[in-house]
Amino acid sequence: MSFNKIPSFPATIVTFLIIYLHGLSVFLVAGAYFKIQPFRPTTFQWGFSSGLYPQIHLFMISVIRMATARLAPWLLLLVCVLSVLRTESVDVVNTIVTDAVKKGAVCLDGTPPAYALHKGVGDAANNWLIYLEGGGWCATEAECVFRTTKDVGSTKRWAVEKSSLIAMLSDQESENPYFYNWTRVYVRYCDGSSYVGDREKPYVGNNTTVYFRGARVFKAVMEDLLEKGLKHASNALLTGCSAGGLGALLQCDNFRSILPEKAKVKCAADAGFFIDGTDIYGGHMHRERFAQIVQTHESQKNLPKSCTSKMDASLCMLPQNFVADIKTPLFVVNSVYDTWQIENILMPVKKDQLAVHDEFASCGHDIENCTCDQVKLWRGFQSEFYQALAQLNSSSSNGMFINACASHCQTQKQETWFGTSTMPKLRDRPAGSLQGVGEAVGEWFVNDAEMRRVDYRTKTPLVCEYNPEEPHWNNHYTFRGTNLFNPAYTLADEIKRKTSLIPRCPAEIPAYFQQPLLCIAGLC
Repeated sequence: MSFNKIPSFPATIVTFLIIYLHGLSVFLVAGAYFKIQPFRPTTFQWGFSSGLYPQIHLFMISVIRMATARLAPWLLLLVCVLSVLRTESVDVVNTIVTDAVKKGAVCLDGTPPAYALHKGVGDAANNWLIYLEGGGWCATEAECVFRTTKDVGSTKRWAVEKSSLIAMLSDQESENPYFYNWTRVYVRYCDGSSYVGDREKPYVGNNTTVYFRGARVFKAVMEDLLEKGLKHASNALLTGCSAGGLGALLQCDNFRSILPEKAKVKCAADAGFFIDGTDIYGGHMHRERFAQIVQTHESQKNLPKSCTSKMDASLCMLPQNFVADIKTPLFVVNSVYDTWQIENILMPVKKDQLAVHDEFASCGHDIENCTCDQVKLWRGFQSEFYQALAQLNSSSSNGMFINACASHCQTQKQETWFGTSTMPKLRDRPAGSLQGVGEAVGEWFVNDAEMRRVDYRTKTPLVCEYNPEEPHWNNHYTFRGTNLFNPAYTLADEIKRKTSLIPRCPAEIPAYFQQPLLCIAGLC
């Protein structure tokens, strides 16, 4: 996921969209009232089914035709009001590191690296937050060729467009109170290896040349930032999301080594704690993909030596196998039911077992469809995640915020980062205070607070929405979906699940949740 520049729409287009979406919402509410089912699950996304609802847009177009003539002035006023109320972002011109090319530090397509830098204010200008963009990986040469035509393999777009910085990179105190006045940097992801690839020989074929230089890209960007003032940093936080979060972990100690000894330096990974979990077929299909990534990019030379000396290098892309050896303080933000990991590690598509995949997807959409064996798979994945997380050593300088939201990347969306009514919050113990992601990370870095907030009680994924009127001692989620993407799920459904599903499958509550990990997670 990435912060991308959102294009400006003409007022007429915005007006069209507002009317359309408003009318659509009316239709859906009416449908729910009359018990009409507008959607049906296919995989982990929703799609229109046949029948009435594919024709909603035709009705809306007729509504728009009648409404725009009379209501246009008022709608334009509404657009202006909404533009004031929307989440603020700062648009930043991207810096293209042209000197990197002569060092061989280039994107997949050979373009130079890029980053967006927004200078801090006053004394806080010497505090640096560096955010590594994510966006998956390319595991084969063919995949990397394809990525050269996309933003995740090239910086051609960023040479002419600005980047919009929001959430953890916002310059608004109300949206980002701990880091708003820091110097904030968003590093564009264009190498497909989580910033650790280093293959000397490019791929050449079909009039295309592809480079595999992620580690050089990271080094070149850091060298450029050092000259821009990073070498004088008082505080520095290296972070990122998804593949960028993994990159922050893999490059953490290297980052520490280039900064002044007296500087406070820490690292944080959002949705980057990928685990070596067991899939629904009883295997580990993801291992093959990570092995391809390492082989294609020749990443082994930049993976932690403490790991590669003990096991296959491909397993050293998985944080549980190397985080214990990272010396720099770490913070992990993750969902135990991270949607990318659910779709790619727990339930990858296996061509000869499509029925198994589809049955589990149905369970994911409605927990009442789950068999006890499928519930066991959910809880087994949760157990494996916490066991992997336990490898993050118990030093009080390390922290974590682990919820059960069906989400991916919580630091780059304002609704999950800070200051919104939908922000998930966690308690650290029954009598503890509630904190969201932004406050947890901020307190951990700025005030060196011990921060280990983990939702170990929720056994299946939640669609999270903060609601203080639905108290749960260690979370304040609104239960809008213990199943993955079902916005119609209610607290009554959650109570039904607790009174029917859990007793129905008592053997699937692992003893693990009653005993050992809670102390490791700071929840004794």
